Amino acid sequence: MKGIDSSMQFFNGNLILKNRFIVSCAMVFIYYVVSSVSALASSADVNNVDFWRKNLKNGDAVIMNSNDITKYNKEMLRKQPTTNYDLKIYPKSVKGTALQAMLQENDFPTGYVNGQSISGSFKNQILSNMNLGAVAAANPVKWGLAVRRSSLRLYPSVEGVFDDADEQEFDSLQATIINPGEAVAILHRSADLKWNFVQSNNYRGWVLADNIAETSYKEWLKWQNPDRFLVVTAAELNLQVNSEALLLEMGSHLPVVGKDKNNYIVQLPQRQGDGKAVFTKKMISADGQVHLGNLPYTRANIIKQAFKFYGQPYGWGGLKDSVDCSSFVMDIYRSFGFMMPRDADTQEIAVGKVQSVTPQNVQSVLDAALPGATLHMDGHVMLYLGHLDDQYYVINALGSYGDSNNVGSDGRLARVPVMQVVTTDIKNTPLRNGKSFMEGLRTVKEWQY
Repeated sequence: MKGIDSSMQFFNGNLILKNRFIVSCAMVFIYYVVSSVSALASSADVNNVDFWRKNLKNGDAVIMNSNDITKYNKEMLRKQPTTNYDLKIYPKSVKGTALQAMLQENDFPTGYVNGQSISGSFKNQILSNMNLGAVAAANPVKWGLAVRRSSLRLYPSVEGVFDDADEQEFDSLQATIINPGEAVAILHRSADLKWNFVQSNNYRGWVLADNIAETSYKEWLKWQNPDRFLVVTAAELNLQVNSEALLLEMGSHLPVVGKDKNNYIVQLPQRQGDGKAVFTKKMISADGQVHLGNLPYTRANIIKQAFKFYGQPYGWGGLKDSVDCSSFVMDIYRSFGFMMPRDADTQEIAVGKVQSVTPQNVQSVLDAALPGATLHMDGHVMLYLGHLDDQYYVINALGSYGDSNNVGSDGRLARVPVMQVVTTDIKNTPLRNGKSFMEGLRTVKEWQY
């Protein structure tokens, strides 16, 4: 690390969050929303995974092997050094100027808390708890592992901030979640010592300190480089560890330390009273919920993984123990070993085969697109399934759609909530501005060279 420029290669990652509440998959649903076709499917069962898998050409062919995906990840780290981070080479100390910039990179949102407008005292209490005065000229990094599924917040507060007094879906302070066993760099602590400011491999923010166990640097590095590991391939894996129920989402990794006839033996971190990590062993059935190593990267597997989420609730930033549009895509591709950006807009510009879409070429681009490609519009991402005659289908975590029979005085269509992972016919469903979802596309991307 050489001076502030080198520091900011690692430390600029969340600057995009200042615009996240404008360009996000949730806000798409408020301003540019689409409809589920689940109730419209008739000639073909577009809501059935087997239907789409049977229609694949060479669906079991490997798109990229593990070495290719490793090279792909390295290329993304090189081209987008502030989107994802290789924590194994994270700096052991952060300069004060860089840490101050990270702590203050997100604008404090406006809105409502518990149905009331944000008060000055609420905001000032949170800002004071950020403990900015404790930032030194040089700040040693500590190393931690998540011991349970944990919300990563933009500010140290469990209270949600919402755009409307009666709204409870889209919490402006919720960034994402981290899974049990996920490694983080601990950069700072709140004044009340209840929060850690951490860097994960694709996000930065505040996590409750009780949810993080500290390790030595050597143990932390070893954890990230196991000889063998399990990948969670179910939409979610529920484990009972001692007296606590843990939830791990698709794509989570756990080190394997042994195996018997029907079970893998994995390690999980737990937090002791002094905040340090201790490791416990857990047996996990060798069934379809996990896979030893990453899944083979095939189109059949992409579609299979996607439909495991079908019907699950939409969860902004990982709330409701579920997925939003970008974490839906992220979890699917993590199953194959991809180091994924977290947000829809950063996924769009990540390394891959990208085709720009215009109203003039959209049909030809979609005709040529392969199932498993991601389709992007302003702040929203979905997974392409294919086309039937002149209808084009995706599966996505969807908030709502526009009601063409209910036009407001401003000319916009009324919002009809969906809040689920559903299939969608993008040609024949309206945005709230009256255009079709297909007309709103701007990029089609295939995750390969």
